[in-house]
Amino acid sequence: MPLHYDETWTYYNFTSRGIKVSATFYPLPNNHILFSVLTAVMEHFPGDPKIKMRLISVCSAVLLNVLFVRFASRYYKEQVIILPAVLLAFSHPMLNYAVQARGYALLTLMVWLMFMAIVALLEKRQIFRNSLLYIISVCGVLYTIPSGVYAIFAANVALYLLLIFRREKALIVRFTICNLLAGMGTYLLYRPVLKLNGTDAFSHVVHLSKAELLPKVNTHLISVAKWMVGMPWGMSFLLVVILAVAVLGATEKRAMNRTFDWFVVVFLLSPFFILLLHRVIPFERTWIYLVPFVSLGLMAILDRALIKITSANGFVLTTIIALSVCCIFLLNNAFFKAFRAEHDCDFAIANAFANIPHTPDAHKIGVLDWGQDPYSYYTGERLQYELLHKDKIRTDVTVLNKEQLATFDWLIIKDKKAQDSLTFGNFTTIDSNRYFELLKRN
Repeated sequence: MPLHYDETWTYYNFTSRGIKVSATFYPLPNNHILFSVLTAVMEHFPGDPKIKMRLISVCSAVLLNVLFVRFASRYYKEQVIILPAVLLAFSHPMLNYAVQARGYALLTLMVWLMFMAIVALLEKRQIFRNSLLYIISVCGVLYTIPSGVYAIFAANVALYLLLIFRREKALIVRFTICNLLAGMGTYLLYRPVLKLNGTDAFSHVVHLSKAELLPKVNTHLISVAKWMVGMPWGMSFLLVVILAVAVLGATEKRAMNRTFDWFVVVFLLSPFFILLLHRVIPFERTWIYLVPFVSLGLMAILDRALIKITSANGFVLTTIIALSVCCIFLLNNAFFKAFRAEHDCDFAIANAFANIPHTPDAHKIGVLDWGQDPYSYYTGERLQYELLHKDKIRTDVTVLNKEQLATFDWLIIKDKKAQDSLTFGNFTTIDSNRYFELLKRN
């Protein structure tokens, strides 16, 4: 699977330039620093750079799912866990970023670790160990992607309201100290970034006025809901699944006053209030950390409906497994269609470069100016990665005039105006797609 644009940008600007650059160079929020540092470490091991980079995301996603099931098993029966766990593992966001060399799977893992630490501390389990886990995970969230502060904000609003309601002064003091230590740790981690880049590195956020913001909030939240499921009819599908399983279950209800139910509610409602407070409309992927809480909320609903399920009630269990299999198939089908469409340019570039052989002789490739179309910069970054990893290639970024054509073995024509103004009688078109043409000298 070829690299996507953001993956290429990560590799070119951070991973390939080592740990020091990954930890300090911050031209844009595209540097998910903790992730970049980990991929820079992986770069020292042998193997395909694409696989080494993506391995961090794969491991983060797998560990997230293991911890999710382990956490849920403390409070729920196995039959209740199956469907939500499947929806977490095979949701569009997790499938997408579990195989992309970006920091979103790592961010979601860090948020989940923070949540697990909070629940454990509220239940007064292994106080020192979970206090340390809370501090480390908060630092990890912020050091991966600064917008992870949304998750920390939601968690702390829910936490302090709960502690004030319970009048747990000791825990209020403990969490306050932990937050201060996490803040100090985050500052120390970001100090090299601030020293090298200044505060301008974090000035890319554009705040909207209330008049501009309010009409966009509803549209954005609907877009996020669709993105999380990966298909336009996804939310309706989930409702049908919930209702179908609830009908098959027993009708008797029982109260399950678990500590974390309150947190799930606050997390899922928080985006609306965060948008109003911050006055920013972020990318849909910013909210990826909510996916485990959507699954956890679904688990709570199923638990209230599916009681008295025993091994003897095979019909209900079989139905849950069947629904889970259907979810896997439908979510995967939707994911691969969306993935292929989004990565069309990446596959086009990979297919074109497959025509350039690996030979002992150096190839010289000329690239006509990227042009002004929306795919220009995107394609340019991807081409640079392919050129970097093709053996024995010398490249010139831009061909300026007709005389220079004679110096190249291959041409990549990106600019249509240049293509119209020059003749390529000595070249044969090897590959043509909507993004560029690949020509070979006769």
